[in-house]
Amino acid sequence: MDVRKGVEFLAGLYDSEAGLLREYQGHPVYFFYNDNYLALHILEEHGYDDLCRRIRDTFNSHRIPTSGNGRIEIWLKNKIKYPPRYAEPYLVNYAGGPVLLDERCRERSIWQRDDEWKYCADMLLMGVVERWLEKKEKEYPNLWESAKRMFKENLGMIDKKFEETEKQGKEPLFETYKLALLLLTAKIIRESVDEPRIMEILDKMQSENGGITTHYDRDLIPLGRQNVETTCLAIYAATS
Repeated sequence: MDVRKGVEFLAGLYDSEAGLLREYQGHPVYFFYNDNYLALHILEEHGYDDLCRRIRDTFNSHRIPTSGNGRIEIWLKNKIKYPPRYAEPYLVNYAGGPVLLDERCRERSIWQRDDEWKYCADMLLMGVVERWLEKKEKEYPNLWESAKRMFKENLGMIDKKFEETEKQGKEPLFETYKLALLLLTAKIIRESVDEPRIMEILDKMQSENGGITTHYDRDLIPLGRQNVETTCLAIYAATS
């Protein structure tokens, strides 16, 4: 995976009218979280100082904090509430031009069962890192083993959402960002996974434009678009 091309892809999504990176090419929608928060830290690390200043100015002008939204900052090793909470988008600004959105955590759980979040790969991996950060050594290893078992067929993360789609008679697609999060989690908590295989798959998902494609099938055919969040998480996984 060419990290430099991925970073250039992110920088190329900046829209001066909105003051943010658009979700994907040609799309007039801009997410403060998770997209621009994740991209901001990557762009800072790669020397895009002026661009980052402009993005931060946009956060500040809309009174959106850059410290996190109670969820996504876990991937920068910042603590969040446990168990992880679901986030939902809300409209920040729309005046006939760019659509500015944010994602905030729900104060109340959406889960029908207390352990339901453990069946969603990304939520489970968030829980692993949170318990590791809190030094809960009797808890995070079991969560981590559950997460590793979701990496199946040497292809990708098969969680409840994937299985339910298959039960409905539809062809389920692997979500690239969940595979990236498996590798990122392993690096954060200093555990092992099949990094060469995961990086091989992430490399196949990188488009000529440098972005990482959001979905793929069992033949490892990339399907969907290349967006900010997936590209950012793949870069985090590759460089952490």
